[in-house]
Amino acid sequence: MNKKKTLSCVRNPPNQMNLRWRWRRRWCDGAGCEMGIFRKKLREHQQLSKLEDEAEYLVHKHKSRFNC
Repeated sequence: MNKKKTLSCVRNPPNQMNLRWRWRRRWCDGAGCEMGIFRKKLREHQQLSKLEDEAEYLVHKHKSRFNC
């Protein structure tokens, strides 16, 4: 739905990543986006370690550009 807003920092992410960025935004509740929580939620939804590592890298790289 809000793909452009959600993926503003990510160039051509795979479809699985789109889901993860949407999930990540939904979990940001004003207390900040803690990487540990993000990783835990990823593991709960799908055990795809490669995409999880990629997501962690992208979040770390672009963290300052997300408004949660």
